[in-house]
Amino acid sequence: MEKTVKFENNLDMFKNIVLLYKDENGNTYLGSSSHNDIGDKDHKNFVVLYKESLPKNKDYISGWNYLDENSNDIYIVYNQYSEVAVDDFLYAHNTDKSWKDIDYTIVDSTSDINKTLSSIKLSNNEIRAYATLA
Repeated sequence: MEKTVKFENNLDMFKNIVLLYKDENGNTYLGSSSHNDIGDKDHKNFVVLYKESLPKNKDYISGWNYLDENSNDIYIVYNQYSEVAVDDFLYAHNTDKSWKDIDYTIVDSTSDINKTLSSIKLSNNEIRAYATLA
């Protein structure tokens, strides 16, 4: 069951966040943030940033897999808070948004993100976030 929410305080309730941003030229970028219980407090969250856009001839998940396997421009940034991870993604793509400006669609599992992504169409300059609960 999907539910879309906006947050004011923090994103502590999420384990995984998948971010999509479509720029003014129609290129779609993906980032994913995860919370883990390994490591010290400064490395509890990380964001995977792909500098390349998703291939236009693939759906979101196929494009994500393609970037994982073929991109030479992937950055993993560790940080203490999920909010910083989301802001890192937004900053990397020169948006004027912060984590508080985004609606987060809660899904039951990461496999549900694939189902949800197959039914959406992003508009230029649109940001979407999908999240699983911790």
